[in-house]
Amino acid sequence: MTERNLKFPLFILLSFTFILLVLFILTFPKFLTFDRLLMSRKVYMTARSVEEGLTYVKLKDVSLYGPSSSIARFDELDLTLGFFKLFISGLCSDGNLYMTLHAFGGMDIKASNFRCLRDLQIKRANIRVRKGIEGIVEFDNLLVEGFRVNQLSINFKGRTFDAVASVSGFKLLGGGIIVLNRKDMLKSSINGTAVGGGMSMVIYGTIDKPQISFKKY
Repeated sequence: MTERNLKFPLFILLSFTFILLVLFILTFPKFLTFDRLLMSRKVYMTARSVEEGLTYVKLKDVSLYGPSSSIARFDELDLTLGFFKLFISGLCSDGNLYMTLHAFGGMDIKASNFRCLRDLQIKRANIRVRKGIEGIVEFDNLLVEGFRVNQLSINFKGRTFDAVASVSGFKLLGGGIIVLNRKDMLKSSINGTAVGGGMSMVIYGTIDKPQISFKKY
């Protein structure tokens, strides 16, 4: 058999293998895959109903739990496979969260009036994660150590960030640094301070779990 004749059956074999791979991905239980991915991060999920299509999963009345407490609740959580992308959208009352995960790294996060999280109320977010973290996130109505944080705005600039806060009638200004975690960018550490009104607000923790504490001076 000549080389030219060999190419045709090889092309048929590769095409058949590719079709089988696509069919396996489209028919594999996507909910179980997502659930196991969350469990690998010690996050556990319950849902009242699950609907699966060829490229999507729709969940309703979803609750996410950590090892010791509730993390978030969604009225509806949708996952859709795109071309080298995974789209995630979450709805809660009149708020929403949209995430795009890229197959070759990076993600985009947008949110508006998102109050599904247990400890945080996100007024607005528009974040782009690539080699660094860029964009803005705004929180409102936080109660920390007896202080009322009416509004907190964090503007990410790659490896640094600026912070503006309104606390008990005072305006606090400052910023800090980001220590990137290449394996999981949302686990990147943040450390900064905003000052004003005879107090300083320390911002620390990780991108997905920011924490705040206050000091008077």
